[in-house]
Amino acid sequence: MRTRRGQLRSWGYSFRNPAPSPLYSFEETIDVSKSNVILPEQSPAFPPVTISLDEDLPNHGERYIGRDDHLGLRIVRSDTTISFYPRLCPHEGSSLDSRACTNNRVRCHWHGRLFGPLATLDLSNRETRELVLDHHHIHFQNNVLVIRLKATETVPSQLA
Repeated sequence: MRTRRGQLRSWGYSFRNPAPSPLYSFEETIDVSKSNVILPEQSPAFPPVTISLDEDLPNHGERYIGRDDHLGLRIVRSDTTISFYPRLCPHEGSSLDSRACTNNRVRCHWHGRLFGPLATLDLSNRETRELVLDHHHIHFQNNVLVIRLKATETVPSQLA
């Protein structure tokens, strides 16, 4: 935990401390509904990512884009859907990358918070579609995903 939080601090993140002292106990961190990660003032560059479903994301495959922070996405493909998951737990900052996606959920290994998909595309419908997430625009057309940061991306002071 200490190493991961140090990594996030080096990227400009900070953490809400619910206790009056600079240190707080495990008991004070176990309310998983709280988001204690405070986003950096500046987000890193995030060039558009183009993913061909035929070439870059095989059936029952996964792909990670960005780094494991609030802007990174985990993309999981099944027979009939593509689901987008976060890569950062906003509770205390754990990376979700090493956790299996089971029953459309990813469980944080630090405190057990569960995450469902941020969005899901039904592949039986091949029409052009746009998805808008908190930080991303996702364009789907002709079996290709194009993922961009929102043009008006402003960094809130805390993850919701």
